[in-house]
Amino acid sequence: MEREEKRDVILGITASIAAYKGLEVARLLRKEGYNVKIVLTPDAKQFVSPLVAGVLSQNEVYSEFFVSQTVPIHVKLADADLVLVAPASYDFINKVAAGIADNVLLATVATTRAPVVLVPAMEERLWENKVLQENVRKLSEVMGYKIIEPEEGELASGKIGKGRMRNPEEIVKFVKKILDKKSLAGKTMVVTAGPTREYIDAVRFISNPASGKMGYAIAEEIRDRGGHVILIAGPTGLEKPVGVEFVQVESTEEMLNAVVENLEKAKALIMCAAPTDFKPVRRYDKKLKKDAKFEPKFEPTPDVLEITRKRYPDKIIIGFALETEFMVWNGVEKLRKKGLDMIVVNNPKTFGRDDIEAIIVDKGLKIWDIGKVSKRKLSKIIVDEVENFLIFDEKR
Repeated sequence: MEREEKRDVILGITASIAAYKGLEVARLLRKEGYNVKIVLTPDAKQFVSPLVAGVLSQNEVYSEFFVSQTVPIHVKLADADLVLVAPASYDFINKVAAGIADNVLLATVATTRAPVVLVPAMEERLWENKVLQENVRKLSEVMGYKIIEPEEGELASGKIGKGRMRNPEEIVKFVKKILDKKSLAGKTMVVTAGPTREYIDAVRFISNPASGKMGYAIAEEIRDRGGHVILIAGPTGLEKPVGVEFVQVESTEEMLNAVVENLEKAKALIMCAAPTDFKPVRRYDKKLKKDAKFEPKFEPTPDVLEITRKRYPDKIIIGFALETEFMVWNGVEKLRKKGLDMIVVNNPKTFGRDDIEAIIVDKGLKIWDIGKVSKRKLSKIIVDEVENFLIFDEKR
């Protein structure tokens, strides 16, 4: 790996008898060319020496919140390309799931927007604990963390069971697969997210409760596969994802203009946003008083998908349809009317939530009833299909 391509990996080591394997992970990562910074939980220092950890990583080892009196180190560490915790103890995993951040490593995991990989190591009964398993599921499906499950082998107790930390070579191979994954390298995608607003007066507007979470998850998935993402978002309140090109819009017309302008340089559009369908015929510049006499009249907003498809007949365009009834029928009608390559049909029950119920229909009328899944998992399914469309286009 060339110097300019060196990636930053935060390696967290928790209090576990398997902590010595974490040091081997550090050595192998550094051998692969990664810049490794080790973070120890307070009790982990009972298992590994900070001096040895520093020598193997060739970096300062962190275990305290403040390297000076004013700078909390976890804020700087959070900007890494990947956060790996190996080993991750029972206590640590449950604290992460609960949102606890009472040490530097927990705070780093809570703060980062980079991929997080947890490598559990514990006794079999702890691994099988229902609370832990539910938290592992939550971290994987809702938070999008990667879990390298333990293997069966001899444990610290001397018993044989599932709970043994995976060997360092496997862990490093997994990390390389994440950091070096380039299936969408060199490809630009436009993703839209969130609602739009159409103002009645200076302070009141028409909108909808779209959260933007689905579009943000799709943008992050494309980014993680090496693609360049242009994320066009309405007002969501979400933090901008790291590593994507971000365009903020408010009205439906602004979203249309941003999509048309940016799709020129992109391979595909994933129209996940929920533009407001109507706008007032007249917008009042000042705030209307409560006793004001006015009769609001509305007109349709521009149809972003329809206009974009006419402008770009050869681009890959994926749409979303929010339906409260006849989901498949209405989804197919929208797919055909807008000339889409694929449509994701969902209902408003999951507005603002981390999960979603969806049905996918492609232009060949193949139907997938996805059921209820996390938005992160659905983002992977959608981007997989976009990759298939790209492969087909390249073969034509």
